[in-house]
Amino acid sequence: MADGLLRMQVAMIGMVLEATERFQTWRRDERGQTSAEYMGMLLVVAAIMAIAIGAASGLGTKVVSLIQQVFEKAVSKITSAG
Repeated sequence: MADGLLRMQVAMIGMVLEATERFQTWRRDERGQTSAEYMGMLLVVAAIMAIAIGAASGLGTKVVSLIQQVFEKAVSKITSAG
């Protein structure tokens, strides 16, 4: 009886150690994170360029109006959903 219990305890400890190792490997794995960060930076730069071009070409008020409308719709959907 004690021999079977000892084997079960050793097996459980092995499973816990393996699960811990897998979790630590998963936490260290950040594949794609840098790509997502670069994409975010590119989107910000593109938005700044679009605003600058729009302002220079006289489309600034139209762009601001469109952004304001989109923002207001998003806020109204969020507040009505809650």
